[in-house]
Amino acid sequence: MSSLIPIFIYIITLKLLDSYKLIRWRVLVVGFCFGALAAAASLGVLEVTKALNLPFLPFVYEEVLKALGALLLWRMFRIVFTVESLCYGAAIGGGFALLENIIYLLNLPDLEIHTSLMRGIGTSMLHIGSVAVFLTLWVNGKNRAIRGGHIWGILIPMAIHYVFNEQMLPVTLQMIGTVVLFLALFLALNYISDRKVVAWLDDGMMNHIELLMALRKGQLAETKAGIYLRSIKEQFDPEVFFDMVCYVRTYLELLIAAQSDLMLKEVGMAPTLTDEEKSRRSDMLCELKQLDKHIGKMGLSLLDPLLQSTREDLHVLYQ
Repeated sequence: MSSLIPIFIYIITLKLLDSYKLIRWRVLVVGFCFGALAAAASLGVLEVTKALNLPFLPFVYEEVLKALGALLLWRMFRIVFTVESLCYGAAIGGGFALLENIIYLLNLPDLEIHTSLMRGIGTSMLHIGSVAVFLTLWVNGKNRAIRGGHIWGILIPMAIHYVFNEQMLPVTLQMIGTVVLFLALFLALNYISDRKVVAWLDDGMMNHIELLMALRKGQLAETKAGIYLRSIKEQFDPEVFFDMVCYVRTYLELLIAAQSDLMLKEVGMAPTLTDEEKSRRSDMLCELKQLDKHIGKMGLSLLDPLLQSTREDLHVLYQ
């Protein structure tokens, strides 16, 4: 049970810090299961290495397996924000640590309670921290916020894992050091994340509102966006080009509404939507998906410079 203590503390802390309410419990549960599967796979690798008389390097195999689980979760749920990476990475690491500690205790039933407790908390925080760091650096690398994030995301956890396994300090001091190190790192990353979300909302939302207002007032032709649309108009049939304009308008309306909801959550106000409003948004989202198919990849790629869609935009739009 000691392996559960840092998992609950960590996830609850980040949920409280998640002022934009981006964290979803369903994704946390899936991440926890992925972590447990990675631990089971790691046990299988251990048996194979023993059978083939190969060196078992847990700081390599375990980190790679956890990283694969994190990448699968990232791909399934479009993870783009740092606070999501930290929380979902923690869930994967927590699932891994829980199964690993259970197996460890079953193999060492006579282990002292103090040693068992300290080891359980220490290894849990190690796995929680390593996956959270990996997923955070990976996501920021994909967003081009951190150069080389993909590489550092796997190298840093491996290095921390290697040092941890060397057991240079007494088990209690090692546990305390691991917990303090990762909690400080997570709080710093979460603070940076909040600043980035604010900047994204402020800059992106104003641009989107200006473009949408020009569309509604019939003044699009007077804007740079209108000039750009005229430049690509001849490449498409009139029906397809009309759908492209409809796509831009529907996309902007939905995105501005999603960003407005986030801003309300940030100040502690839950968005209140009537059944009619919810139904309208659902219909608009279905319409957007249909327009997406009709326009095709080429048309959408030509709209990218106009909409300047980011991973954050798409995430809140389709969440």
